[in-house]
Amino acid sequence: MSLDEGGTLRAFATHRAVTDSLIVEQGGRIANTAGDGVVAEFPSAVDAVQCAVTIQEALTGLSKDTPDQHRLQFRVGVHVGLLHERTA
Repeated sequence: MSLDEGGTLRAFATHRAVTDSLIVEQGGRIANTAGDGVVAEFPSAVDAVQCAVTIQEALTGLSKDTPDQHRLQFRVGVHVGLLHERTA
């Protein structure tokens, strides 16, 4: 990444655009972002897992022609529970 910061940033922006659009297309809502992380809410855990699989498949497809040492890799976690918004 440090060898081509501009290329890494462009690749990240492309991956993030795909991720964000798939979340919305699959009924999710982006609740928060920070750095390279995204917190999304879905109506059900099944919807969240299906979206996670779709995102991983799409991002793998984007990187299929990229050498391993230059590929961005993303982890996805699913938490079941309520996301509480802070009230001040």
